[in-house]
Amino acid sequence: MGTSYVVENATNKTFFTFFSEFNKAWTESYILVNVILGFLFLMSLGGNILVIYFFICFKAIRQVTNLFITNLAVSNLIFSIMVPLVMTTRVTEEWVLGEALCHLMTSIEFFSGMVCAWTMVLISADRYRAIIKHQGRRSTINGTLVRLALVWIGALLFTSPLAVFFRTIEATIEDGSKSVLRRVTVCSVDFPGPNYILVIYSCINILVVFIIPLTIITKNYRAIMKEFSSSLQRMRDHMESAPRSRNSSVRVAANVQKEAHVLRMLIAMVALFVLMWGPVTVFIVAMTADNMHTNIIQSYQLMTVFIITYANAALNPVVYGVLNEQYRNHFRQLFNKIRCKACGTAATENASTGGRNSIRQVIRTLSGREVDNTRHMNGDGCCENVMDNICEETPS
Repeated sequence: MGTSYVVENATNKTFFTFFSEFNKAWTESYILVNVILGFLFLMSLGGNILVIYFFICFKAIRQVTNLFITNLAVSNLIFSIMVPLVMTTRVTEEWVLGEALCHLMTSIEFFSGMVCAWTMVLISADRYRAIIKHQGRRSTINGTLVRLALVWIGALLFTSPLAVFFRTIEATIEDGSKSVLRRVTVCSVDFPGPNYILVIYSCINILVVFIIPLTIITKNYRAIMKEFSSSLQRMRDHMESAPRSRNSSVRVAANVQKEAHVLRMLIAMVALFVLMWGPVTVFIVAMTADNMHTNIIQSYQLMTVFIITYANAALNPVVYGVLNEQYRNHFRQLFNKIRCKACGTAATENASTGGRNSIRQVIRTLSGREVDNTRHMNGDGCCENVMDNICEETPS
């Protein structure tokens, strides 16, 4: 079992080491951890950047629901940027990234989690308003931006104490392998006053970031599912009593099916959030309960639950790509164009004539600036429309 608690030299207070861990039983464990974290980081970085890019670049996708999804992608991207800091600390063991990043890292992670949670609350409220209340006036992009701005401001204010009270701790530990004393620096939280202040803040944090949002979301989606069930029953009754109105019933069924498809995606996002933020919530409860610093809670346990949480940021774009038809189409088009540009470039390079024109063609193909519909075919005839622009318009 590694060392996950240290005693500060200056104050003689005991602190949890968070992402630092000393005297690990398996000294090379950081390699496995960093391979997993690196994969999740690259997956999250690529997926969330594409989600944001599609929203900016394509007019057809600029809808209120997709604005919420883009906001989730931005917060997930911010959360993912912290991953390299954790990877560095797992390698160096002690904190080497300075006082400023110690103040910011954990607060940014919880800030991102709170933005995600309350964005999903806004999504459920928007669906509830449209489906249950039957309000004809739909949410606008500008109105949604205002609500999202309030979420960001509220999350910033709520998580700011973490930025204030996290700081670097200088301590001396025993190096287990050499049986000598070693001075180390860790990044830990140092709330002022008695321990119950941290307990109170942690409990409020769990309520605001996890329990209250989940309660509101569950209530809204439960009401929506009941409304869907009632609508389908009314539609069946209407078709049986008035067969001639079959066309109108089909239209109603199509609308219900469309809303249900969107709802499946949103519920999948909520389920991922619960599954992947739930463990870290439980860990915070356990860590807070361990106020006597009995060395029960370990740093590797924190890493385990945070890896699960980091996976949420990486998997969300996959959910959009599978369950959101608009994003799915744009992901498919982008991958097809990348594949076709690659084989188009190979075909151009293999041409026996027109060397200078071929070079220019390669450059235009790679930059995506060619505007005609020239088709390059590989041996299987799979590559088409190499020169299509990826963006429908150039954002101003």
